[in-house]
Amino acid sequence: MYQGKAFQYGDNVDTDVIIPARYLNAPSAEELAKHCMEDIDVNFVKEVETGDIMVGGENFGCGSSREHAPIAIRASGISCVIAASFARIFYRNAINIGFPILECPEAAARIKKGDTVTVDAESGVITNVTTGEVFHATPFPAFINRIIENGGLLPYLVKKQEGEAKLTSILHLSRETASAPKSWRVPFVFSKRWAKSMATPSISPRILPVVVPSMLAESLCRRRP
Repeated sequence: MYQGKAFQYGDNVDTDVIIPARYLNAPSAEELAKHCMEDIDVNFVKEVETGDIMVGGENFGCGSSREHAPIAIRASGISCVIAASFARIFYRNAINIGFPILECPEAAARIKKGDTVTVDAESGVITNVTTGEVFHATPFPAFINRIIENGGLLPYLVKKQEGEAKLTSILHLSRETASAPKSWRVPFVFSKRWAKSMATPSISPRILPVVVPSMLAESLCRRRP
């Protein structure tokens, strides 16, 4: 859930005004953020606070394919962007860096600068707290939500790969100990909370009660003379 005051802009806000090309060599996201939107809203960086929400019209983020644009917006403190529609490459770049965006023409048309807005990205519900109006955007599918929750495509893929490697290792141990003598196997009291903490996108808590006892058995077997 995100909540903040709205910064409202019109149609065709392009990447050159989101972050002008003269700043693309900035050494960090924080430096980019200092110049975000300055060519169309010189006061933006002075007024924006962490959690605020940006609202745009049609074709938000058009222009060049620079990933700097969503990076600069996020680094400025904006928690998400609502627009009537997004340029295709900006849309993909935002997801790639784990930055939530929602398409909702009705909300984009009705929200004004300074309105307090809440956004539930998971359900797509947008509420203008100032006016009491509620809007419904199409939420992202589950796999895109997982990318955003993990901080972007690269962190998501790394975590997914680590999870698959962990699962392969666990299943390998399970197969190795399947033939161990029964006298070597021990009861295992399994904690559901621990199962959830061990789970990854690739390892369901449901399978851990089956394979973790085998891991423990393997450890004990290696210690027996």
